Amino acid sequence: MNSDTKINRGNFILIILVSAYTIITNEWGEKKCPSKENLIFKFLCGEKIPINCQREEVFDMLKILFKESQAQKIYEYISSIQIDDIKELEKIKGIGPKTTAKINQFFIVERNCSE
Repeated sequence: MNSDTKINRGNFILIILVSAYTIITNEWGEKKCPSKENLIFKFLCGEKIPINCQREEVFDMLKILFKESQAQKIYEYISSIQIDDIKELEKIKGIGPKTTAKINQFFIVERNCSE
């Protein structure tokens, strides 16, 4: 595969998100969220994702929002304990208020996971 046709992981994820957004958006731009069981649809429909639950899917969503190294640090932290507040993530070296504010836009703290 030459460099002109090579798709990196970030572009691939962007293509998937745009495709998913197209699927859930009608011709007038209104969202019609068909299946909120899929985290990508929850994410695109504006529903917050429980950060303590479905950790591997949460890691995938974190990798969309942040650099892989940052996503890995956050994932390792939430995998080791069940957090009570997203601001708790500021204990991680390199994670500050801007990062936790961004996380807070997309994730909620859920202590009682159904799975």
